[in-house]
Amino acid sequence: GEKDPLVYGKVEMVCVGRDMKLVALPEEIVNDVRAIDVVVPPKPKPRLPPPRRRPASAVPLASGLPHVHPIEVYHEDTDFTGVVYYAQYYKFCERARSHMCGMGHWMTLVQSGVCPVVVAGKITVKDGANYGDLLEIRSVPKIESTHRIIFEQTVVRVGRQIAADGAVVVPTVLVVAQITLVFVKLDNGGATKNLVALPPPLLDEFRNRYGMDIP
Repeated sequence: GEKDPLVYGKVEMVCVGRDMKLVALPEEIVNDVRAIDVVVPPKPKPRLPPPRRRPASAVPLASGLPHVHPIEVYHEDTDFTGVVYYAQYYKFCERARSHMCGMGHWMTLVQSGVCPVVVAGKITVKDGANYGDLLEIRSVPKIESTHRIIFEQTVVRVGRQIAADGAVVVPTVLVVAQITLVFVKLDNGGATKNLVALPPPLLDEFRNRYGMDIP
């Protein structure tokens, strides 16, 4: 029989004009979509340990959070509409997570054969960033189980490199993201991949640097 799909995803899209205001779907796109014989594969069964959730009130935000990583938007980040291409936000969040977890820890883990793997990712784009915008990626990690960590990340516009004299930029949330990570151990030259618990050095980093209460 057919194997489970490697990746299961759903993308919701809308159309906007050059002024970034919402417009109806063009008839050509509607007709093209109707002409496609779409077959949606069944959603694969989860293979991860169940999350260990605690009430939100029992997990106060640590004093060192959220972690803030600055990003400046370049031409290469934008698409033909002049705003940041949606996939770039995943990259921005990836950079922020790497810095939050410690680049040195990341490299040490990878060299030992333990690698972080994104198993789920969801972003909601509320507004688009533009060339020259100054952004902050604000990240808060949540330990969901001994094997899984979820990063709640927001992309906030805090300024503009290119702006009219005297223009004031009000901090605005542009994107909300939720990224789920696990770790795998590569054996036999990478031929086999086995799920492992969250690495102790990473948990120590969260405890010592950000004051997180991790049992």
